[in-house]
Amino acid sequence: MFAAIVTNGQIANTGKLKDLFPNTSFPASGPNDEWMMENNVKLIVNYKNYDSSTQKLEIVDPYIDGDIVYDVNIVDLSADEISAKEAIANDRAAQVVRDHRNKLLADSDWTQMNDSPLSNEDKTVWATYRQELRDMSDLASWPNIAYDDWPVAP
Repeated sequence: MFAAIVTNGQIANTGKLKDLFPNTSFPASGPNDEWMMENNVKLIVNYKNYDSSTQKLEIVDPYIDGDIVYDVNIVDLSADEISAKEAIANDRAAQVVRDHRNKLLADSDWTQMNDSPLSNEDKTVWATYRQELRDMSDLASWPNIAYDDWPVAP
């Protein structure tokens, strides 16, 4: 548990609570509010709400904001960082689509086997379906494929 000792509105010292107060025993939940106030201690908060699509948290030296001590700032992502995040998200989405397509193909492999109980006409229908699945390989559109766009199994 990291904390700051705040004196006259300024951070006087920071560190682990047990290091700042080595002769004090604390319960597992930490000190109570009364003890914290008597000893001018504030826990250091290492999170702020932010928009992860356009911002990130940056670790900084502890500072006081209102009544809270933080050790992070919110920083806007650069255009390159935003592009990289979008590329990763698109790659993940495309992988999910590829995995689904591959599962549909694997689930229908039996239809093309020599010992399949299907008639030649039914095998052709299944072969057409499987080719439609393979034709979905235009990766640029994969992350945006809706499940309504998928070929329907016979």
